[in-house]
Amino acid sequence: NVRFAGSPSDEELRELYRSAEVVLMPGEEDFGIVPLEAQAGGTPVVALGKGGELETVVDGITGVLYRETGPGPLARAVELARTKRFDTDALVENARRFSAPAFHARFLDAARSFALASRAALGDNHAFDEITIRYQARVYRLACRLVGPDDAPDVVQEGFLSVYRNLASFRRESRFGTWLYRIVTNAALMHRRARTRRPV
Repeated sequence: NVRFAGSPSDEELRELYRSAEVVLMPGEEDFGIVPLEAQAGGTPVVALGKGGELETVVDGITGVLYRETGPGPLARAVELARTKRFDTDALVENARRFSAPAFHARFLDAARSFALASRAALGDNHAFDEITIRYQARVYRLACRLVGPDDAPDVVQEGFLSVYRNLASFRRESRFGTWLYRIVTNAALMHRRARTRRPV
């Protein structure tokens, strides 16, 4: 049965989200507020895995993403979502990632990273030390995923050395962290290739 709710008030809309089994997003959007409102209300989202939903919905954790358009894939995704037990706390926490305070914190963090990169590129070693401290744990986790814990320390060292050498090439066309992780990923791939060439 289909019932059009018209223009519900904010409170009525929140109650509709909370009482829904799932919220459907079968179209592609650059960035939609509906998936976040649904998750904030503790309701999982079934969405086409394209566009903004790739950012706002965590497949299998806060909803189900399906790859092909059409009623068949959508129906299968809904059935899959109905068999899963979603953690309400995880849904709400994911929505909070896009809250105004979280955005403000990320903006300040990005601005701080840009400022540190600019100072380090001019030869300020204290600024580069702060960059290392700020990103070391995240870079280590990335290296562990790429080459394993045994080789991760070498990749971290090689990665930060490459970052230091290439600071002048950072053009602020992307987030500093994204640029840094790309360099570390390349260092990991080079490290892995070098290991495969070593004689046994």
